[in-house]
This record gives sequence, structure tokens and C-alpha cells, in this order.
Amino acid sequence: MGVKTFLELSGLLCLLALPELPAAQAQAQCEFSDGSAIVVSLPEHNVYELTTDEDLVTVRGTVPAGAYVVAPRRDAESDWVLMMTRPGDQRPSFTLPMRANTFPAAEKQQVSFEQTGGSCTMRWRWENGLLLLLEFTRSNSDVPLQSIH
Repeated sequence: MGVKTFLELSGLLCLLALPELPAAQAQAQCEFSDGSAIVVSLPEHNVYELTTDEDLVTVRGTVPAGAYVVAPRRDAESDWVLMMTRPGDQRPSFTLPMRANTFPAAEKQQVSFEQTGGSCTMRWRWENGLLLLLEFTRSNSDVPLQSIH
């Protein structure tokens, strides 16, 4: 074996022996004109976290600022909802209704946001071409959230 081949193989073995660096956590985010934001941290062990620094309004009411573990699910009527649970809680805090649509072939990210005027629509690409949508705004609302407790 030549010196050059030996050095190339040694270098390759050294690279393989290095510990894996943790992957940078991908995020989807939408920022409102007042500077407040919604951030969805993409899967780490198949767990999604939604964080907001200000209260948000949806079709169902106000989402208090904070961090939540989130997951789309079907409810008892087979409608799509986003289950939101405070980290460490055993049961979901509340659910939010989601609209279902189909996603275009160009849709690449699992979770993304589309900003339109004063609202941010979360786009959650699901299996079999299903796209789940949930709109958030920053305006005030007197509609309370429906708890599932």
C-alpha cells in the first residue's frame, strides 16, 4: 500500500471516528408586524413544539402565550384538530379545529407558515396528500378556548 493510499484511509477512519454532531433543529416561524412570533420546532423524536411570545387568536378563541407540544389528530366527529398540551402535562390543554385541503407537489416542509396581512396560517403537510391549515391572528378576541378536560 502506498503512502498516499495509507494517508487517505487514515483520514477517512479519523472522520468516521468523530462523534456525530447534533442536527440543527429546523423551525418554521411567522412574525407579526408588532414583532411577536409563532415558532414551530420541527420533529425531535417526532415531537413538535409550538411557541408564541404573545397571546394569539384562532377561530376557536385565544391561545395564551407560551410553549405547547402540538399534534394534529382526528376528534370524536372525525374532524381534524390540533391538540395543544403544555409540556409536562399529562392531558391536552385544548384543541383547535383545522381545515383540511390537499397540498401541492411543491410543498416540501412538514410545517410551514403563510403570512397574509395580519394573520399567519400554519400549513401542516400530513400523509396521503392532506394539508391541514390553522389561522392565527394578533387581534383581540372575547371568545374563550374550549378546554377538553
